[in-house]
Amino acid sequence: MSNRELLLSCVMNTKTVLCVNTNPNIIFKAIEDLASFLRNNPEAEYIFYNEFYYDVLNGILNNLCVSWTECSSSHDIGLLVRNLIYTGPQDQSFSLLSKFLKCLSSDTPFFHQAILWLVDLIKEKCFKTVLVTSISQDTFTPSQQFSEFIQCAASLPTIIANKFSGINIYNELQPDVYFVSISHDIFLVLLAVHDRLKCNKNTYVLPISKIIGKICVCGYGKVLWKPLLEYLNKESNSFLWKRIIQKVILNMDDWCFELAIEPMLSLLESVEDYDYMFGDTILKKSKLNFLFTHKLMLVRFNSDIKVMKNVMSYLGHNKVLHEVFILTFKNILKTWSEKNFVKHRCIEQIIYLSKAIMVAINVTKKNSFLVKDVYETVNTTLLNGLPLYLESSIANIRNIGMVISQNLSSLIHSGEKKLILPYEKNDVTDSLLILVDDISDFTMKTNASNKNDISDTSSACLDNDENLISDSKKLDKNLDSDDDNDSLLPFNTENNDKNIKKVPKYLKQCIEGLLNKDDPELAEMCLKQIIPLVSNHLEHKELYKELCGVLLNLENCFSIENFEFIKYKSLLTLLISYPESIAEFLANEFYGEAYNLKQRIDILNILVDGAKHLSFSNDHFGCGECSVNNNAQIGYACKTTNMSTPPIKQEDWKLLLQERIKKKTKFSTKRAVKNVPQENKFALYASYFFYPLMKNYDIKNICMELTERDHFVLEKLLISLGTIMYCSFNIPSAHHMAKNLLQFSNSFHRHVEVTVRRAVLFCLSMCVVVLDSNSSSSDVTYELNNISSWLADVKFFEWDNQCIEMADQIMPVIKKLKLQF
Repeated sequence: MSNRELLLSCVMNTKTVLCVNTNPNIIFKAIEDLASFLRNNPEAEYIFYNEFYYDVLNGILNNLCVSWTECSSSHDIGLLVRNLIYTGPQDQSFSLLSKFLKCLSSDTPFFHQAILWLVDLIKEKCFKTVLVTSISQDTFTPSQQFSEFIQCAASLPTIIANKFSGINIYNELQPDVYFVSISHDIFLVLLAVHDRLKCNKNTYVLPISKIIGKICVCGYGKVLWKPLLEYLNKESNSFLWKRIIQKVILNMDDWCFELAIEPMLSLLESVEDYDYMFGDTILKKSKLNFLFTHKLMLVRFNSDIKVMKNVMSYLGHNKVLHEVFILTFKNILKTWSEKNFVKHRCIEQIIYLSKAIMVAINVTKKNSFLVKDVYETVNTTLLNGLPLYLESSIANIRNIGMVISQNLSSLIHSGEKKLILPYEKNDVTDSLLILVDDISDFTMKTNASNKNDISDTSSACLDNDENLISDSKKLDKNLDSDDDNDSLLPFNTENNDKNIKKVPKYLKQCIEGLLNKDDPELAEMCLKQIIPLVSNHLEHKELYKELCGVLLNLENCFSIENFEFIKYKSLLTLLISYPESIAEFLANEFYGEAYNLKQRIDILNILVDGAKHLSFSNDHFGCGECSVNNNAQIGYACKTTNMSTPPIKQEDWKLLLQERIKKKTKFSTKRAVKNVPQENKFALYASYFFYPLMKNYDIKNICMELTERDHFVLEKLLISLGTIMYCSFNIPSAHHMAKNLLQFSNSFHRHVEVTVRRAVLFCLSMCVVVLDSNSSSSDVTYELNNISSWLADVKFFEWDNQCIEMADQIMPVIKKLKLQF
């Protein structure tokens, strides 16, 4: 028989004896025969420990009984079991002993003996042995036995404490001692990993991640991490050590990741420690990213801000993580400026988030190139957030809003543009200001106190102020003295032509001049030069979009005469010259977040005037530059502004003279009027004016609520769509446009504002006019039926006379349309 067959026979005999007999002497004889067989057959011993050890030891422990202690061979049985435990796989021995203790009561005879066996295993570094064996394998996949081992290792102190009702007589199994021992074993395993990697040997750190995660889930994270971090700090700050530790963190399971990382964060003292432990793992581990950028910042709050401060500094000082820092800063600002946050969150969480903003401001100031990435978000926060805090009835919240807004303003502005707000100084504001005034480097482990830093900086500032005052007094004395007449040099009045501004010849120069806030003459010259340059059609199309965006946001900072007229005329010229790109750009910008209501109304007026010009172009209406120069064509926005009509150019006097001659001349016979057919230029571009305006009306916008409070803009939008619909009269796509407008306006049939309902009726009238002239209208039967029923409701339930009158005018035309098909 082979060794395997002999071993199998011996094992089966031992199992049978354990299950059937209760005589200790027979059991002792069976176990002794098995041990003797294993000592004489090394090959069989290897097979036994790999395949049969767990079942045999489990059977022995489960069949231990009181009668064994009363027999003469009880001591020998204990020695046999002890030798079997120590010579077998230690992970299986530890797991089986832990399960055995969990099932026994503390007064069982073998209970204390089993505890002593466990203590001996711990002293013999069983955790190190198991982990080193696991990391040295060619391929490691967590088995069921390994999972049982780490489960028992994490819960053993709890089991022992429950058995002794909180009084643990075994010092080695107290949590403070037990987990420090495991921490030391883990460090020894990390040393083994380091040595294997230096020797170019394959190794795994997943077993280390598993046992750390399991222990932290059981609530012993701080007890485990504190000594382990002390051991790691003593090692060299080499790349290999960083890589090992970061790999351990990356391999932690998501279900235990947060509980494993948070105790460590509270123990890390500086940003250097964060960089050493995490590196760029935040980019690879989504759970860590979510913890750092969302949970620790927006969900949780604590009076101790050490963790939050270190996390923000870690994100800001690591160049690889600048994008993550910017995104986190933006999310914090967005949350801070939300109405629900100010209204429903407690004052402690508001203070915590405000401190996070101050830390982020400090980090951003030290990395000034990050300011441009958060410029727009900071502006939006100032516009939306500051009013919410100032409206609060709680004094501390108002002070917090003013402190944060003032520091955000100083981050993106300088000089006179900075906000200076009259907040009240107290403990809350001081705790915020000390974070942004702290000039100490976060990356240093030993920092001076904030008070000393502030006192040093204030004394330095006072010294600088005294020097400046003394210098200014000396300068004043020199200026006031009339003794030194030689210092009054004559002014050179020659070559003054060099100071004359050159007229810009390219649109790029005009854009730069309009963006220049220091030269009013250049800005006016560039603004007036836009129309002739656009008419030349020499620039690239993308440049026209850029110019359109600049003009939309342009303000009359220098009190330029006829500014609104010239600006509106320039935008209209751009639209008429390049309808496809500019119309689509304007329609999309209508729903943008960076515009106020007046700018949105201007966009609609420009689109409507452009549509009118392209669709009704004839000799009288004018084409090209003539129609644009005609003040009558300027839309609603310019009519509502107080400005004088620009003077007539000298080149136009001949045209005016010819018009007067035509009006005064009388003809004896009527001349035949020639109806010359003209091309409808709007047919090619109608879709760019029309469809984008209906695309995003229901998307939430920070600066505009189209379907709620900003009903005036909604009314203007519906009227503009109706006007564009009428401009599309008799073009091939008019029928499809009318059908879409009917479906779009259906959402506002029962709007609470009467002006919106009037605008809806105006849209319907325009659609009906277009459909009446179109023969293929059979596919709008469903829409027409809905409109008919709604108009009937308007006639009987509407209180506004104008709406009723408009409904009466539309209903006969709809009945006529129904009869046609």
